[in-house]
Amino acid sequence: MAISEMYETMAAGVAAGDFLRPGGLGLTERALSFCSFAHGARILDVGCGNGSTLAHLIRHHRFEAVGVDPSPLLLQSGLKQNGCLALVQAMGEALPFPDRGWDGVIIECCLSVTADPDLVLRECYRVLAMGGRLILTDVYIMDASVGAAGLSLPLGWDISGAMTREELMGKLTSHGFRVEIWEDHSRALKEFLAQLILADSPLLRLWCPARPGGGEIGGFQRPRKTLLNAKPGYFLSVARKSVLE
Repeated sequence: MAISEMYETMAAGVAAGDFLRPGGLGLTERALSFCSFAHGARILDVGCGNGSTLAHLIRHHRFEAVGVDPSPLLLQSGLKQNGCLALVQAMGEALPFPDRGWDGVIIECCLSVTADPDLVLRECYRVLAMGGRLILTDVYIMDASVGAAGLSLPLGWDISGAMTREELMGKLTSHGFRVEIWEDHSRALKEFLAQLILADSPLLRLWCPARPGGGEIGGFQRPRKTLLNAKPGYFLSVARKSVLE
């Protein structure tokens, strides 16, 4: 079974309220505090997984929220946990919604692993109402002199698509977004990894599975030095849709 399939299977079994990303709901709440969405605001959660964040948005903020994810397994898991969730199977590169229909779009922990982040951002711009907010949390590369190619983090999290802050800001601007908030939350990434290690989480084994016959641990020891040199961090960004020039 491929790493991505193993992660998908294990993540599908996680109960609502358990979060497989740095910062969890605390970081989601911080992002929302900058946006002043009204009750009933239309919020789209791109890469929603089993809908845990989505359920929180509806229950605690009374948003009209919809989640999209390409994984039928994760969506089915979400519906088993909460049959009232509005979940749609779709890719971030092709959102099945009309133009300018959403007050906010949330993309947590998945822009860096999309096949075409530029197309995802273009789609987010298209579906957002003018002045709508795009919330992003994700891994980024703190040291611009070290590339991310071939590097990975736990949970089969390939960060070869991670960018520097400057690259991310440039992409957002080029796609018509005005960045209002950028915060470094790398501590949340460190705490997340530490929790997996201390708990001896089976999810951690997706990162460094034992090789037959012992020896080097595949997928971890080889890129470790380069990974540390690249200084992967974690960020929160809130950007507003403005007029695309």
